[in-house]
Amino acid sequence: MPNSQQGYSPFTTWTRGQAWIICGYPEQLEWLQTLEDAELTAWGGRAEIESFMLEAARATCDFWIENTPTDGIPYWDTGAPGWRR
Repeated sequence: MPNSQQGYSPFTTWTRGQAWIICGYPEQLEWLQTLEDAELTAWGGRAEIESFMLEAARATCDFWIENTPTDGIPYWDTGAPGWRR
């Protein structure tokens, strides 16, 4: 049975998690530049890791932009009652 501890319901998007990706993935991508390629081999290599993180960050940013109201203040949960674009 789904729970709703991280959002209004089990089927909604909690925007605090999106903020972690929007801020955190670019920082992680910068940090990856400090590592040697050999250090990343066990996790698929630099190209694989950077590709996955960049794709996730772009998708999250696109969702955020498309679902943020025109006043620029994002909702706490994109499925909360009364939510409108």
